[in-house]
Amino acid sequence: MFAPWVGIDGDGSSTVEQTGVATDCSSGSPQYQAWYEMYPAAPVYYSASEAPVKAGDHITATVTRSSNSYKLDLRNDTQGWTKTTTQSLNAKHSSAEAIIESPTDSYPAINGGVKFDGVKFDGKNLVDTSPQGLNADDGGSATWVPGPIGSDGQSFSMNRQ
Repeated sequence: MFAPWVGIDGDGSSTVEQTGVATDCSSGSPQYQAWYEMYPAAPVYYSASEAPVKAGDHITATVTRSSNSYKLDLRNDTQGWTKTTTQSLNAKHSSAEAIIESPTDSYPAINGGVKFDGVKFDGKNLVDTSPQGLNADDGGSATWVPGPIGSDGQSFSMNRQ
């Protein structure tokens, strides 16, 4: 499984409030799903009929916190659907993330990598938040590396090295 997502917490905490899309392989074919998670609870996957995702879709994901309430918005700009949920969690609020992750350390080779754009934290452009780039290791066979922040101050790509 491979999942680009955005969220709050994760780095330095035992909670994560996150939403994104996931790609998995089933019988040799890619399967795509939209989801959110209020970790340590299990992820909640939207059905493919209510939130279809295909390779190349442009996804907009937002997590907004107000005290211990979280609004998780996921929009498929390509296909025109939006999913919103509001959840509560007593969380640490130790970080904010725009990331790719594979719980199984199994990342696919994707031509052109994965691009994040419009990344803001608390209304500030990514470049103005002193971000820390983290590599994603593919079980030792390859590493996904974040590229430089774009001239817009809000974009970067993750590419397999």
